[in-house]
Amino acid sequence: MPCKQNLRGISMDKIVNNEKYEQQVLKLLNETRAPVSIDFVRFNLKIHWVTARALLMEMALEGKLQAQKTTKSWVFFLAPSQEEAPR
Repeated sequence: MPCKQNLRGISMDKIVNNEKYEQQVLKLLNETRAPVSIDFVRFNLKIHWVTARALLMEMALEGKLQAQKTTKSWVFFLAPSQEEAPR
């Protein structure tokens, strides 16, 4: 089965479960301090929407962030214990 690739030619397999991308997602969530959509993460990380969804869902399943189904799609956010203290 061929690997799916995002707009930069990086396969989805190399992004999902990749510590670098997971850290970028966590940093983005800490900076926004509000629930974010898949499209928001896609735009800021410059990856394909399907790749962003897979990355976020995998992180939610691993307990690294929380997910909530809305009437339109999914939103993702950090648990209160995972948020950095305000500086």
